[in-house]
Amino acid sequence: MCRAAAARAALPAWRELGERGRRPILQHIRDRLPDSAERLAEHIVLETGKPHIEALYEVITVLEVFDHALA
Repeated sequence: MCRAAAARAALPAWRELGERGRRPILQHIRDRLPDSAERLAEHIVLETGKPHIEALYEVITVLEVFDHALA
């Protein structure tokens, strides 16, 4: 199964969790992002050819989105 198909298959269960059920999962991901920022930025550089600073900015933007969603 491709990743997109797996995501579609998981969507009903994710929806069923509701906000309360999803919050701890999202918080866990958010808490791990800073430790992975450099590695994630390197993946972005390799996949897109962006300069490292732009890729790192993307990771920081994702952190801000998580912070906003979890506020």
